[in-house]
Amino acid sequence: MSLISSPRQIRLQDQANPSNASNADPAGRASRRALPPAFRLSALALAIIAPCAAQAQNAARSLEDTMGVAQLDTVVVTASGFEQEIKNAPASISVITREQLETRPFHNLADAVADVEGVTVERGGKAGGMNISIRGLPSDYTLVLVDGKRLNQNSSGARPNGFGDVDTNFIPPMAAIERIEVVRGPMSTLYGSDAMGGVINIITRKVSQEWTGQITLDGTAQGDNTYGNNYGAAFYLSGPIKTDKLGLTLRGGHYRRLSANGDYPVNQAEYNSGKYTGDIASFSGLGDSTQQNVGLRLALTPNRNHDILFDVDSNWQTYDNANGELGTLNTSIAPNRQGGGYDPEMKFNRQRYALTHLGRYSGSVSSDTSLVYDTTETIGRTNPMNAPRRPTDGDKRDLEYDNWVFDTKWTTPLFNERHNLTVGGQWREQHFKDTLVSAPLNQRQYQWALFAEDEWRIVDDLALTAGARYDRNEQFGGKWSPRGYLVWNATPMWTVKGGVSKGYKTPDINLMTDGIIGLGAQGTMPLLGNSQLKPESSTASELGLLFDDGEGLSGNLTAFHTKFKDKIDSQNVPNCLAVGGPAAGCLDLGVWERNGIPVANFSQRVNIDTATIQGFELGGRVPLGGGVSFNGNYTLTASEVTSGAKEGQPLGSQPRHALNLGLNWRINDQFNVWARGEYRAKQFNDVNWEKEQVFYNPYWLASTGGSYVVSKNVTLSASVFNLFDKNFVNYGPTKVGATTPAANANWSNSYRQVLEGRRLWVSANITF
Repeated sequence: MSLISSPRQIRLQDQANPSNASNADPAGRASRRALPPAFRLSALALAIIAPCAAQAQNAARSLEDTMGVAQLDTVVVTASGFEQEIKNAPASISVITREQLETRPFHNLADAVADVEGVTVERGGKAGGMNISIRGLPSDYTLVLVDGKRLNQNSSGARPNGFGDVDTNFIPPMAAIERIEVVRGPMSTLYGSDAMGGVINIITRKVSQEWTGQITLDGTAQGDNTYGNNYGAAFYLSGPIKTDKLGLTLRGGHYRRLSANGDYPVNQAEYNSGKYTGDIASFSGLGDSTQQNVGLRLALTPNRNHDILFDVDSNWQTYDNANGELGTLNTSIAPNRQGGGYDPEMKFNRQRYALTHLGRYSGSVSSDTSLVYDTTETIGRTNPMNAPRRPTDGDKRDLEYDNWVFDTKWTTPLFNERHNLTVGGQWREQHFKDTLVSAPLNQRQYQWALFAEDEWRIVDDLALTAGARYDRNEQFGGKWSPRGYLVWNATPMWTVKGGVSKGYKTPDINLMTDGIIGLGAQGTMPLLGNSQLKPESSTASELGLLFDDGEGLSGNLTAFHTKFKDKIDSQNVPNCLAVGGPAAGCLDLGVWERNGIPVANFSQRVNIDTATIQGFELGGRVPLGGGVSFNGNYTLTASEVTSGAKEGQPLGSQPRHALNLGLNWRINDQFNVWARGEYRAKQFNDVNWEKEQVFYNPYWLASTGGSYVVSKNVTLSASVFNLFDKNFVNYGPTKVGATTPAANANWSNSYRQVLEGRRLWVSANITF
């Protein structure tokens, strides 16, 4: 067993009482308020810490770059299923260390991976959780693992209507994390469905050989009272119950975001009058919310060749919907109207249990076998209101999803260790329940898989990895996922690597049912499933060049290309009862109205689109001397839908240009300061009436901060984010979506997402 220390960081700061005063902004932006006195500390935060550095005790700890590039001798496991140096891994892979996580706010997975090349992070759902996409594929195609075990649930039905973003909060606290590995490109051969875009593997720490613990307090004070402050606390405790035999880890955390309290103009008339009614709290992630988690690990080591782990994780998320920020309240629906389906409070709960056996046998054979059960529920959804009213209107709607996964993987060297063979299998059963009166669902689905992959070291400097996986699903049948990859260590400093791989994603369990599977448009429009859906699939290729001189200078350049087919998207189906009468191919599903008018169309999921994605990733680290280093990365992503109604448009809204730059100064072993900038441009919005593509405004953000080791038990950190107070609320008229030149279709924001203004983050880590 190995030593563990470092708990999750959570924000600590009460919110100042926001003012409700509003002043019209000549640019149509949200009204801004004076900086609260507490935030005036931001300019002095690092200055207060800096003089202490000369008086600090010597501590046996070094501080990592806040945005470093992994050295080529870093050991990883995700790309092949066994330990190997990152330069030999058969994939493009980045590593985020625990030391890097400690220098930044970390409350969901997106906080950790936002600076990685090829990765796009943005608020994309109603709850404000961050969606993570890799190499241009939307977030649904990124598989998240914990210690190599699936965390994604592959069921949009469990959190329908745009709440799937809460999943990025269902992760272990930072205290339990050793590192995070990010693999860019398909990994379906080893991990199965959902790994089309890439894999994020959260590697947790082993139970400590000695009792150790940590308490973390952290918080964010907003520079603009429009946005809510954040605060929280976390603990971590680990040690032996019986030395070398039985160990225990306990962990827990609490995170609270206070609601935003600002306004913006929702139309031209409000802009002209200066009286705004738009509520900034309704923006994704800016309302009042709470996250709580507790977990434990029992580690039994009966002998040196076997480890048995039992993990329990419980997570609870609560979001305020008192004013309909997340969905229309039943109480707001007029007696003669349809709609609603939401309570004043929404909750998303998850319980996860994992039993794992790790074996080490003669001949360097190793095994990893696990059984995982997780269950989630969504609370706060109801049956919507009907016109006329029905007895079941407003009744609780149960949304529950259970998932059993059995995995086994065996690795053995063969033929004088020229080959390293990995074989394994998976069995999975899903159960989904939805008690929506108009479309009750109670479904089960199982699938199994077998896979094999071999790393053949042809010569000492050249290795070929080849493998294949066969998945069998009871509804759509079988699917093969092969891959091949070459790694050439041209010199001790230069590595060339590249390969081709197939990826796929099975349709969510709730989508594969004919008829109504849910409701959209705030409870007024049926959503239809389709039992004929096929898995989505991709073929990806890449070629990369890596350099590391062993003394801190390193870099990488990778070109990638992906062909994506059978993409599942929504297609309109005419309503036979629509105004104007039945249309060709219409469906009669009864009376469905919005504001008293029959809806024109229903929405059905179909395999409709193909697409291509290509680009390159460039990253590097340059030591400048005197403890100063520069690091950065740039990603160019070009995508195009090649069939269907969206032909010629980009796939999704990932930025075409993404640039991250960082400067780090390690003054000494106690004190470290950094500055970071990020640039995003060419994020696709929609097309205008002339079918011209319209893009969101580009933006540049700067941040700075530092960490100070007060003693071997106490570390303080402070950062100022959005240093120049960039405003992301900028509403105005747009013809996006219009069908004629005269149509002023929308009054909308010119930025893809709303990010907070200047803010100060502080944290204290106390170990014992």
